[in-house]
Amino acid sequence: MHKLFNMTRLLKYTILSFLILSFGNIFSQNIIDTIPYKEFEIILLDNQTWCYVNNDSVLELIHKRDSIKHYNYILSEKTYLPDSLVLFVDEWDSIPQLYGYGGLNYALVQDTFAIPLDTNDFTLPFDGKVISEFGWRWGRMHHALDIQLQLGEPVKAAFSGKVRRAFYNTGGYGNLVIIRHKNGIETYYAHLSKLLVSEGQWVESGEAIGLGGSTGYSFAPHLHWEVRFKDNSFNPRIFVDYENGKLKSDTLILVPELFYHIKELSQTQYYTVKQGDSLWGISRRFGISISAICSLNNITENTVLKIGQTLRVR
Repeated sequence: MHKLFNMTRLLKYTILSFLILSFGNIFSQNIIDTIPYKEFEIILLDNQTWCYVNNDSVLELIHKRDSIKHYNYILSEKTYLPDSLVLFVDEWDSIPQLYGYGGLNYALVQDTFAIPLDTNDFTLPFDGKVISEFGWRWGRMHHALDIQLQLGEPVKAAFSGKVRRAFYNTGGYGNLVIIRHKNGIETYYAHLSKLLVSEGQWVESGEAIGLGGSTGYSFAPHLHWEVRFKDNSFNPRIFVDYENGKLKSDTLILVPELFYHIKELSQTQYYTVKQGDSLWGISRRFGISISAICSLNNITENTVLKIGQTLRVR
């Protein structure tokens, strides 16, 4: 029995060693993030690759990822080996859609995330005055900092990363550059007059990626700068000291409360003003006070409503 036990252990560690050697280039990487996709789990690694894992035993371990850092640690601590391990590796920063995770989704940010930041790898996208803050504005969510600039002034990459999208967006962004960074954050640079980079290109922090402009839904030249995690926007001021041009810390802690506006957006309701409408009538219709409507839309009780105007009523 003792000999059989030793032979079983020997076989186990032989197979384990084979797996680690076979997939060492993957398992030696840090896990950046995981994304559920159909029956798979997609694991994002810090060498800018992603893996499909479709084995239940491995998935069980992946779900415990909050307490571990490396796959080789998982394997070495595991008391049994999965029957099969299927990995398909590809570039995870080449998603063609505007939003790589399918759009705003409050369910994706219900955990606390500790994201590493390199304080030596940060540059202000443009050293200008912030003219509009992140948050609710005129009844709608403004997902960015708006930074004043002149037409044609260079806009720089805030962090090093790979350009996921560089194109003209008809939904309001105008000329837009999206850069995906190794820590899982994405930065958006909108309303550019000219694109200076192409999709798939690696850029360094401080490198010019476009020229300032007013394309898309914009009334004057400015930079619309967004920071997103899993497509969900959050206020750049949480970790950027913009006025002094530096990061506040080498670690960004994201908690669910920072994304509460995403939950609010899912419950938001708008109304288009029609002929004969009044604030009193709209308030009665939707069961909301006039003062609340004014607060949500940054208007006063004396504001004259215009036909076709959109008001937030929830």
